[in-house]
Amino acid sequence: MNRLRLPAVVAVLALGLSGCALAPPGSALGTASPSASADIRVEPELAEELMRDALPSAADAVEVYETAGLDGPSFASDWSVVDHDARRVTRVLRDWQTPGWADPSLGAGYLFGVEIVLMESEDAAGAAYNEIASAIAHPYSYESDDGTVRSDYAPLETPSGRWPFGTVEQRRDQTWASGERASGWIVYYLSGPFILVVDTSAVPGNDSAAALDAYADQVVPALIESLDALPTRLAALAP
Repeated sequence: MNRLRLPAVVAVLALGLSGCALAPPGSALGTASPSASADIRVEPELAEELMRDALPSAADAVEVYETAGLDGPSFASDWSVVDHDARRVTRVLRDWQTPGWADPSLGAGYLFGVEIVLMESEDAAGAAYNEIASAIAHPYSYESDDGTVRSDYAPLETPSGRWPFGTVEQRRDQTWASGERASGWIVYYLSGPFILVVDTSAVPGNDSAAALDAYADQVVPALIESLDALPTRLAALAP
């Protein structure tokens, strides 16, 4: 899932905000590489096992997509002069959809995706997270390369209350060339060297949005608990 692709004007604005209070002491977002003083030293495959354990179950879903490793992007590079993807150690990703997404007669339809990214250090994770927070603080739109879908993004006016303080929450409305529509939200959460990305979308009707929110309310507390435990569990793997 390539979620954060901003037009150039928004990317420039994001970089212009990189010196605000979001930046940790000593950082210079967009102009310097994160410090490597606390590099993660663990076999990616071992880290992936821990990270996969933190993913919510997709047992009742259809069209489940699951992957690990660095073959795909986590953070698009056109919104920053720093290639944050290059500072990943590994990632795990699980996306799924309910039956109603493709067939409304089968009930509520929504997509739910969870990605956990392990960065090379806490500094690298913090630098990426702060730039994401700055970049999505303003509305923007993005059209897919093939022109089939337009996505309109905006920060949530008020936090959902579902996530811990400091979580970055964003709304997304999608319109396809066929006229079909879906709406949902994207969340970024930081825990040590880990960045969690939750990507959701629900179709109109069948109380799909309510079903999505109810599912999120059910799984998010355990997901956050698992994420917050990952830095300690990862440290136990270090040689």
